[in-house]
Amino acid sequence: MRALSNTLLLELWESGRRASPIERALLLLAAADPQQDRAALADVSIPRRDAEVLALRCRVLGPALPGFVDCPRCSKRLEFEFDAGTLLEPATSATSDPIHIGQRRFRLPTTGDLIAVSAIADAPHATRQLVQSCCLDASGCEEWTDESLAQAEAGLSAYAGAADTRFHFDCESCGHAWDAHFDVCAYVWEELDARAQVLLDDVHRLALAYGWDEQRILALSDARRDAYLARCDQ
Repeated sequence: MRALSNTLLLELWESGRRASPIERALLLLAAADPQQDRAALADVSIPRRDAEVLALRCRVLGPALPGFVDCPRCSKRLEFEFDAGTLLEPATSATSDPIHIGQRRFRLPTTGDLIAVSAIADAPHATRQLVQSCCLDASGCEEWTDESLAQAEAGLSAYAGAADTRFHFDCESCGHAWDAHFDVCAYVWEELDARAQVLLDDVHRLALAYGWDEQRILALSDARRDAYLARCDQ
């Protein structure tokens, strides 16, 4: 996350630490595209939102995304690393044209759509509302069936790009195999949170050692801050 200044990174972390995952996704998108206001960001399609957040992460830390997952059967931790570039091309090419599914036309869902259905506790009902809100044909909306809903949901998922990435895992310890969803914004937020915790610890140690305020400490380059921290241990 070093493309952001340390001060801005902590401000972003502070704004999102008590926010919902949807709100955090908007904050990350705002960091990737700071020229847009909230309303415009909320109207960005989910595939393009995740692509922009992932592209920001790649510019900052490179395309290699390391991670880990715990086996749901034996709890063995599996480490992995993948190339984010393989997700960016299909996501950034997400269409803005109407998508024809069956006899209806759709647009891709946006963060604003997710916010609109986030208070609906019943998952099937929320899905129905989300799919129907993406339908561009005003007529015939009362004719939705479970089959047409499933067809529309599957059709939209085909355009999801980085927003619907799944990884397959095989546990060598117990032989269990499973697929896991990769949430781009949640992954990047976890990295940002980890970086923020390091910065807060650095500020705490250097403030105690030298009496400097937060602004001065955060303005230091990583190399100089690390050099001062090393001297705190001497």
